[in-house]
Amino acid sequence: MKLKSNHLLQKEVKNSSQQNILDFIKGKNRLYPPKVYELRGENQKIFNQEIYPFFNVEYSELTCVNSDIKESFFQLIESLETKSETILCMRGDSFEKTPHDNFFTLENLQKIFIVGNKAKSFIVKPKYATYTNANSSSDIKKELKIIIHDVNEEIKKKPDIHDVKGIISETIIDSEDIKFLNHLKVFLLAFLHNIGSLRSFKSNSPFLSLTTKENIAIDFATNRSKHKKGIVYLYALNKSDDYYIKTSEMIKKLESYGIEKWYDDTHKEIILMNGMYPHYLLGIYEVEKDTQDINKFIINPALYQLLSEKKKFDSKNGLIVDQQNFEQFAKELGHEEFFFKNNMGTFVSNLSMRHIEECIDFNEN
Repeated sequence: MKLKSNHLLQKEVKNSSQQNILDFIKGKNRLYPPKVYELRGENQKIFNQEIYPFFNVEYSELTCVNSDIKESFFQLIESLETKSETILCMRGDSFEKTPHDNFFTLENLQKIFIVGNKAKSFIVKPKYATYTNANSSSDIKKELKIIIHDVNEEIKKKPDIHDVKGIISETIIDSEDIKFLNHLKVFLLAFLHNIGSLRSFKSNSPFLSLTTKENIAIDFATNRSKHKKGIVYLYALNKSDDYYIKTSEMIKKLESYGIEKWYDDTHKEIILMNGMYPHYLLGIYEVEKDTQDINKFIINPALYQLLSEKKKFDSKNGLIVDQQNFEQFAKELGHEEFFFKNNMGTFVSNLSMRHIEECIDFNEN
């Protein structure tokens, strides 16, 4: 039997409608399945199950995990893909201004697995409308008028052949219900993020785009990359979280606001407020631009610890991550603010905790 080229094989796998995330990570139907790595400290044996806490040591290398951990990891991914309380999703990314390999330094990975991956607004504070709760309907309406104007202007720029119909009417802000107006504001800001063409907003958006399709994530990781490689984050989103919205749901809701027709959700996009918590970040993998092969998959050290101890992943609360170095690492990553959640909701604060604001969620109930 004649062996197909790796390039052609990747194309077939990418176009397969039956392939799931687990198959992709495991390298099913690939000539060269990816290696799965863990982060380990100096002088530590490869198969030592008593792995040092990631934040306490200086890491010197990546090393392959043993087969038991690898299999446990695959079983977890398979379980999360079928769990009703979890949305297994991905984010593709690349770097325009910094070398790609700088991301995969152990020093940087250490920070990512403790701080998480934040939206651009945490590096450059947005001058655009805020997405935190306001108590004055008049103040919210002032912001909403600007947002609605900008949304409609971006819609008008769409070519006729795109078959986009409708604009948002300002009459939707006639309500004096502050809760409704707050939810409307965050919904329209998320819609601006989805539109993506308003640079004054998108350049420091408070949202991240994720997808449930591995090929979409890889396209975003590689197609716009100036390098030969891209990165993909694998994330276990808690379905009960109120701080995300699916684009498919957004499109349905737009109809009630005057947008008769919008683009199909071909990217299977999930718009996540603030960013990805490290507690739900399962790992990061590197993909090649030309072949879309996975070079390496790096398991979150907290997840490696969990699998080593044969414990179950908590879909609601995520992993146990010791963040004692959080403030230091956040500063080194260029963040001016951070977000956190408790029983009262989700909040944004500066690193000194002197200015705290509550985020608006997407749940109108």
